[in-house]
Amino acid sequence: MFHRPKPRQFNYKPVYYNPKEDEMEAKRKAMGLSENMNSEERIRARLRYQWEKKREKAKVRRQQNTRIILYIAVIAALIYMIYSGKFF
Repeated sequence: MFHRPKPRQFNYKPVYYNPKEDEMEAKRKAMGLSENMNSEERIRARLRYQWEKKREKAKVRRQQNTRIILYIAVIAALIYMIYSGKFF
């Protein structure tokens, strides 16, 4: 009757979080690096990753240039048709 229950305790244990460390770990995984690689394997993996990245950028740049050339050609054709009188 006179027994009072103890209040619940809050057991918060803070977790250390470092976003830079997470970014570095994600980059390592993307490059294919692991802890047990020797220095030569790491260099090769980094070079391979950089070359793939450059190829992707070049591919995107080529696609953008092709799109721009196509737009210019269409606009030039429309301008020619309007001024030559063949459009109307």
